Amino acid sequence: MGIHTGPADPGDLLRLKKEQIGPAAEMLARAFGQDPKMGYFVPDEGKRLEIARHHFEFLLRYGLIYGEVYATSPQLEGVAVWLPAKKVEITLWRALRTGLFRFRKGVGKEALERILFFSEYIDGLHREHMPGP
Repeated sequence: MGIHTGPADPGDLLRLKKEQIGPAAEMLARAFGQDPKMGYFVPDEGKRLEIARHHFEFLLRYGLIYGEVYATSPQLEGVAVWLPAKKVEITLWRALRTGLFRFRKGVGKEALERILFFSEYIDGLHREHMPGP
């Protein structure tokens, strides 16, 4: 068995379907549930997986609308979202189209405030250190 270091062959990837968002979001929530960033978003471990699932559902829906979302197989062991540079910024209009109110209800006020604060901080660093797309 060799080590694969290049990009995946696009023929090996499957386009994620809308009906797969739920299972893919659950997989991502389990995979990133102990990630320090997710711990910052949701300090309460008892609520973290459920809130993370809503977070990833929103991001996957955004990817389906404004970019491309691929899965490694029908078992959804891994997923990837690709966004064109002009669609990376989640504007208010794009967030509304993606399901902002469902997202807000699913993650709750406290987690949403932390997610937005973190996103604004990272966006500021990006603008400072990488002014291009």
